[in-house]
Amino acid sequence: MGKCKIPGDITLRSRISEQPGQASRSSRYFETEEDVGEASAFYLLPDHGFNLVVYHQLVEKTNVLGRLCGVLSEDFMVLETSCLKKLVGVWEWESKIHVLRKHAGLEMLHVEAFEEDDIEEEED
Repeated sequence: MGKCKIPGDITLRSRISEQPGQASRSSRYFETEEDVGEASAFYLLPDHGFNLVVYHQLVEKTNVLGRLCGVLSEDFMVLETSCLKKLVGVWEWESKIHVLRKHAGLEMLHVEAFEEDDIEEEED
């Protein structure tokens, strides 16, 4: 299995499902209650009734300008996919992984607010 659905009907992909040479945009980084990781592969265990994700965990975590930052462990970890909470974006810089989350204030805006800003910019 190269992908799985997480809350919000969002598709999380694994590293092995992404082809070399594809666009650099990736959807294989996720967040749980306690962790951030990069999905390497997914496995279905039908006899036991659950799915697993094999992943690299974010370690050596620090806070840089209000953002979580760290490096991916070389060790593999295993977790039930039901523990995956959401997809996160990352920015790799100077051998560090910087976790990018959507600003909470964006959810308070309505679509109309975005459209009004676009109209104002066009008029200027």
